[in-house]
Amino acid sequence: MKVLLIHTPIWTVRSPPLNVPYLAAYLRRAGNEVTVIDMNCELYHAGGRACRCFWDRAFLFQWQAWDEFSKTVLPRLVGPALPGYAARARD
Repeated sequence: MKVLLIHTPIWTVRSPPLNVPYLAAYLRRAGNEVTVIDMNCELYHAGGRACRCFWDRAFLFQWQAWDEFSKTVLPRLVGPALPGYAARARD
């Protein structure tokens, strides 16, 4: 079976959670074809220095409230990346 696991924002990039890699390893050992996308880390690096503030604790509200997210994070980070993620998910 093909499995796609996506680690979504927002989590610190300095100490990422281990749940996705552990789950991926378990599924692979069970004979599944597993692809992992670390959307959190990829978006952090894709946005450059200007967008790294979104991972600061003081800016977490911009991910949590739709009105803030749609004005700040979505147009600068998530929106431009979505076609690439959709293409990878289809593969």
